[in-house]
Amino acid sequence: MPGASEPPFKVPDGKMEVGQGIHGEPGVYESDLASASELGELLISKILEDVPEYKSRRIAVILDGFGSTKYEELFVVWKTVSEVLKGKGYTLVDPQVGELVTSLDMEGIVVDGLLKMKNQIIASEEELARIDSVAGDGDHGRGMVKGVTHAYEAAADTAEGGAGVGSVLCAAGRAWAAKAAADRMQELGNAKRGDKTMLDTLIPFAEKLENAAEEGLSIREAWTKGAETAEEAARATAELLPKVGRARPQAKRSCGTPDAGAVSMAMCIKAVLLPNLSDTRN
Repeated sequence: MPGASEPPFKVPDGKMEVGQGIHGEPGVYESDLASASELGELLISKILEDVPEYKSRRIAVILDGFGSTKYEELFVVWKTVSEVLKGKGYTLVDPQVGELVTSLDMEGIVVDGLLKMKNQIIASEEELARIDSVAGDGDHGRGMVKGVTHAYEAAADTAEGGAGVGSVLCAAGRAWAAKAAADRMQELGNAKRGDKTMLDTLIPFAEKLENAAEEGLSIREAWTKGAETAEEAARATAELLPKVGRARPQAKRSCGTPDAGAVSMAMCIKAVLLPNLSDTRN
């Protein structure tokens, strides 16, 4: 919990906590680690013990990863869960499998997202430098690598210290110096949408993400739509002329080439949707 020096309870190596609460409350009991199929059968058996007797055999099922379980692992468990329920005569109604419930401590997904961004930007450093060199000094790729690497390392170190998601994000933001924040770019650099900067990606993405959330879409669905919008917006900057920043003096030379900042921002946004990665710290 915030302010605490250690977690409220610990699970011994080789054991799992069954029935743990959403905010870190201890579970009902400890058990040996189980296989995916065994875990699926255990979850169903415990839940069905408390099901009232209804004539209807329709059941809505939510299998939630809680912020740290990979989707691949969730679907392995779901295979057993669905088979067991159908075998008991239940009709499954709109089953949901994924990251659906938030918690006070879900920093794992934040760090994983930053790791994906870091790997994507490192892999794209040369391309970002090439785009930037058309009308700029060609250092955008190197700068992005440094920024996202510092952000990831700060987030990982903060998470390892037991901090919650808010503190993890703040640490990442401080390490990256918040140079990609839309409000600060507009306030300090007088940049605005249409000036051929990363704002031309960031603002449409934020708008699409907010609209999708208002439509009731899940965070993954909303982020996916936002990422698609971000990519389209980044490509569209090829038709713009830079009005601020280092590229402005060579504005005409940049026509036909997308803005490096807009492209790298779209890469970061899309990278969050990539398969989960392990923390290699390199």
